[in-house]
Amino acid sequence: QTPLCQCFSNATWSPNALTVAGNPNGTSDILSQPNDVAIDSHFTVYVADYLRIQKWLVGAANATTVWTSPCCDQTTPAALCLDNDDNLYYAEQSRYRVGRVLLSGTVITVAGGNGNGNAPNQLGPHLFGVFVDQFGNVYVSDTDNHRVMKWLPRATNGIVVAGGNGQGNGANQLNYPYGIYVDSHGNIYIADTANYRIVLWSPGSYTGTTVAGGNGPGAALSQLTTPRSVAVDMCGNIYVSDAQNARITRWTPGAWSGTVVAGTGVLGNQINQMNNPLGIKLVSLGNLYVADLSNNRIQRFVINNNCGK
Repeated sequence: QTPLCQCFSNATWSPNALTVAGNPNGTSDILSQPNDVAIDSHFTVYVADYLRIQKWLVGAANATTVWTSPCCDQTTPAALCLDNDDNLYYAEQSRYRVGRVLLSGTVITVAGGNGNGNAPNQLGPHLFGVFVDQFGNVYVSDTDNHRVMKWLPRATNGIVVAGGNGQGNGANQLNYPYGIYVDSHGNIYIADTANYRIVLWSPGSYTGTTVAGGNGPGAALSQLTTPRSVAVDMCGNIYVSDAQNARITRWTPGAWSGTVVAGTGVLGNQINQMNNPLGIKLVSLGNLYVADLSNNRIQRFVINNNCGK
């Protein structure tokens, strides 16, 4: 391992988080059940909030709304992603699509948008993961269709890149996939929620490999109960938000169990606790951002030794 990878593999985070959006005490007067969070190159925080997307500049006391659900749709964005140019993408479930928000506020469809279904040009009603790689390809967790789809730029149809073989726990199946992460080699990490595992699908593979969990639901460090989101650092360490266990765990490559890096494992609204953590993002400096859903806030856990420099 390089010194940088040794740093990430052994890093710890401050047990006490900083609230960067929402009310620290967990009330819903600022945010209401945020699903996901995205951080741009200027550390601006984007939040998938109830019926809207909010933007918080560094040090800002108030947010700016960058997207609001159309009055007749009443849809809450379930997942957010930024590309390498800080363009914002979100999953809009009532329209069965992934949209890209232009600077003008106009939204263009980049995946789906052809009604509810499982045809190559369609997506289902729940889209709990979205990721854009360095080539502009859009990956979507088509949760109710138990598959992950890839849409090339300007494509009208998507390609099944994981699952798509019915609901199940086989190596070629998924069971309500949620968050996804795609590394620079095109490997897809998937929070396979109802199978209590994180699976890795290599490019062109017809099956996935379990890289975290997969030992049934539970609170042991070898288990995941409700894996909702996944992030991967440059050295292949995997970070998982385990919502019901109220914790974030790190799994080093090849590990049989994880290490708790944030949360206490007990639901709560104290600064060292979380209540149903969903979306997570790991930024280049090593700080970890968490959408603390039931506490109506976005938390930042600061890394104790800066692996990004």
